[in-house]
Formats: sequence, structure tokens, C-alpha cells
Amino acid sequence: MQIDLVLLSFVFGFLISLIDYWEDEKRKQPKFLYIFLAAFLFLFLLFSKIFPLVLGVFIAMILSKKLDSKSWKIFLAVITIFLPFFVFSFQKIQLSTFSFLSTIYFFIFSFFDELGSNYADKKKAKKKNFVLKFFELRPFLEISSFIYSILIFDFDFFACVFFFDFAYNLEKRLLLI
Repeated sequence: MQIDLVLLSFVFGFLISLIDYWEDEKRKQPKFLYIFLAAFLFLFLLFSKIFPLVLGVFIAMILSKKLDSKSWKIFLAVITIFLPFFVFSFQKIQLSTFSFLSTIYFFIFSFFDELGSNYADKKKAKKKNFVLKFFELRPFLEISSFIYSILIFDFDFFACVFFFDFAYNLEKRLLLI
């Protein structure tokens, strides 16, 4: 297991949650340094062996219109500016039919999470039933990454998703203190 990928995923999850919190609560604009650091961590993760996972989730986020606030526009701008540097400076991504299909796989399950989360958010005023609680958990990406990791016998994919989610939720708990 590549501990560096897991640690990067953890820090990335924490930063993303922090930026989301600032945007959702409209308390203050996130500091540019956090957005900049999150964009760089994203690029490092994108140009790693978990490329299909990162790209699939990223496409799902864009298509579900989750990156629509000022902070996320800055995030996208930083990625766009520094992407050529990463393309020419870091290891090349293994582009193959398998990586393409894997990206589609992760996109589908990440998009399911987004759709389910949007559905649960819209129904928040009503009494929550099992289905709404299930969708709030956003389980599809974690389950699919676990299955994928078993199939290819490489648990970095699941570990990165697990620790990203752990950090994302940990940050929420720390802000409640």
C-alpha cells in the first residue's frame, strides 16, 4: 500500500471539507492558500496510480454541478493553470482500455452518490426514512472502490476513498466543537 497516497487523500479530504464548510455556511471566503493547496493535492492524486478513481469522481462532481461557487471556480482555475506542468513533469498516466473503463466505473458510482445526496437534501424537511438516511451516507463510491480493490487486488483505491471520507467527516466534527 502506498502510504503517501493515503496521506494525500486524507489531507485532501480535510481541505475539501473545510472549503465546503466555508462556502456552505457563507461565513467567510476560504483562504486562497487552502484552495491552492487542495488543487495541488488534486493534481498529485490525479497523476498517480489512482488516476481512474480521481478522474471519475472529478467528472461526476462537474456534471452534478457541485463545483459552482467562487472557491471551486478558483480551484478549477488553479488546476487548469498548473495542469500542463504536471503533464510534462510527472509520471505518465497509463492510458489503456482498462483505465478508461475504470474511470467510467468510478464516475458512475460517484455520480450515484451525488444524485442520492441531492435527493436526500431536497427531502430534508420531511421525516427521514431509511432510504434518505442511506443516500445521506453516500455509500456507492466506498462500496465500489472496495469491490474494485478486491478485483484488482490493490487496496490503495479503497484506502484513499476511505481516508478521504474519514478526513472529510472528521473536519465536520471538529468544527462542531
